[in-house]
Amino acid sequence: MAPEKIQQALRDIREYVDSFDYPRLQALVSSPDEIKNLYRRCRNGYEKLQVFRLLELDQDHPVIRKFVNETYHIENEFICQLDPSRFDLIPEYVIMECDKLIALPPAANQSSVARIA
Repeated sequence: MAPEKIQQALRDIREYVDSFDYPRLQALVSSPDEIKNLYRRCRNGYEKLQVFRLLELDQDHPVIRKFVNETYHIENEFICQLDPSRFDLIPEYVIMECDKLIALPPAANQSSVARIA
C-alpha cells in the first residue's frame, strides 16, 4: 500500500481510536510466534479460526486450509446466524486440527507468515 494511503488510514482510524498503534499491530501479525501466542489466548473456536488465518499453511495441508479459509469465513451466511462470542459454532475436530498445526515447527522451505487480506 502506498505510504500516503497508510498515513490517511491512520488519521482516519485515530479519529475514533486515538491509541491505535499500527507499527505494533503490524509487528504482531507479522510474527509467527506472536500469532501462535494470540491463538492460544483465544476464548472460542471462532476467534481461533480468525487468528489461525493469519498463518500461512503450506501445501501439505490443503484440505484444512480450504476448510478454514472458505467454510467458516464470515461472508458465509450460516456463520452469521448466531453470535460467535456466545455460541461456539466451529466443530471441535477443526480446532483440534488447527491446534496440531500451530504446534508444528515451520518447514525449512516455508515462508514464516503471509497476511491474508
